[in-house]
Amino acid sequence: MCKKFLPGLLIFWMQSLHAQQNFSDSVPGSLAEETKFAKNIYSLQKGNQAAIFNGTIHISYSSEIEGIAYFFSVDWQKGNVLYGDIYYENILMKYDMVKDQLIVKAKESEGQPITLFSPRVKQFSFLDSKFIRVDNATAGSFLQAGFYRQLTHGKVTALARATKTISEKITDNKVARKFEEKIKYYTLKDSRYSLIENKNNLLSILKERKKELQGFIKENKLNFRKDMENAIVSVVEFYNHLKG
Repeated sequence: MCKKFLPGLLIFWMQSLHAQQNFSDSVPGSLAEETKFAKNIYSLQKGNQAAIFNGTIHISYSSEIEGIAYFFSVDWQKGNVLYGDIYYENILMKYDMVKDQLIVKAKESEGQPITLFSPRVKQFSFLDSKFIRVDNATAGSFLQAGFYRQLTHGKVTALARATKTISEKITDNKVARKFEEKIKYYTLKDSRYSLIENKNNLLSILKERKKELQGFIKENKLNFRKDMENAIVSVVEFYNHLKG
């Protein structure tokens, strides 16, 4: 009996360890160190009863509001999330950009959507996008606490903070409501966050390689007005790969 049990336990341990190792490769700094192997096993054993499915019920928005409240799509997407110090894979999720909350669900066809307690969500990813939580204590007083999409990571990290609000307009005695999105861009360099509103902002932050960056921008015809995100990502990635 014991001999039959050991191989199965070994396989389970190796699978859990493999998942943890994959996660560690993708988590910057201390986040990987906080992932506990024993708690990973616990979450796998508990299944739908795991801590991630405990929270407040998410109430959907009215279908009469034009647009969507969520990131990219109203559909459920499978993704990964670091909740507390437990890493979960292949979780059905949505990111509510109005309330800045991550919504999860045990099964797409049944059950209630659950709103996670945001301060415990350290990071999550889906649709090839990674979001990290930034708190006021670590970010500085000018940066709002919440979830930021990580655009690129290295010596300099580029982040995007997108939020949605519900606007109202009265036309012919009727109230028309729609979701409106605003986005701001930031860089993190030498433990300092900076707001990026234009090309000059970015060049002043990366001033020690300004001439090289100006040449790169010109050569690649990067347009900060028409495509701010792509321009920022391209310049920061180029900077991060420069030697010296």
